Amino acid sequence: VLAGEKKIAFAVTEPGGGSDVSAFTTTAERKGDVFVVNGGKTLISGALKADFLLTAVRTGGPGMGGLSMLLIETDRPGVSRGPVPGLQWYNRNNGWLQFDNVEVPVSNLIGVENRGFAGLASQFNIERFSGISATLAMARTCIAEAIAFARERQTFGKRLIDHQSMRHKIVEMIQRLKAAYAFLDILVWRFSRGETPVADLALLKVQATTTLEHCARESLQVLGGRAYTGDNRVERIYREARIFVIGGGSEEILRDLAAKQMGL
Repeated sequence: VLAGEKKIAFAVTEPGGGSDVSAFTTTAERKGDVFVVNGGKTLISGALKADFLLTAVRTGGPGMGGLSMLLIETDRPGVSRGPVPGLQWYNRNNGWLQFDNVEVPVSNLIGVENRGFAGLASQFNIERFSGISATLAMARTCIAEAIAFARERQTFGKRLIDHQSMRHKIVEMIQRLKAAYAFLDILVWRFSRGETPVADLALLKVQATTTLEHCARESLQVLGGRAYTGDNRVERIYREARIFVIGGGSEEILRDLAAKQMGL
């Protein structure tokens, strides 16, 4: 995986539980030197191409205390997967997983049995860093597309970007993007020093995704009908922006997490 020769997916979300990890029902029953896994996951990024699944399973009782992390190879008997129909990403790599009496060696247990929540929380922090970076990169792409088009498009005898209202629209997008990047730089520095700024990371994820949605909408406004021709990156980003708000922790969950971390 580290060499880039194999792919791995983080299999957490279930049909009956997403942000509420205590509601997970996928089980891993220990029998001798194997775990027998039964259950299902859904809306898993990379599910259709993954060689390995880092999977949240229930090895103990109810609640967060009974969760464990298990590495499951996708070619094991009993593992099935498929695409999730409906509004989806263009890469079509988002899918569902089903485990039917899948035997997994006990040696594939990641961390301590029944103490997987700590590992989940740690992985969520890494996932949020990754999502934030991708989100801001897409916002930057939207702005670049808007500027390029506004410099070429002629309206009422001058370039679109020469209209004050258009310049203000673009400058506001740049302002929001720069603020989010500055926040990200601070958190990367703190993380490199061994800190785990959970509250600020949650808040930045909200800020980054709202920045993306704003930039996607405003860039679409700058491009006008051009954005609907099917050959423009802004149209695709606008379509996919909302999943970044929901995935990796919704706005509501993350704001509440930040409040709890701050002792509010």
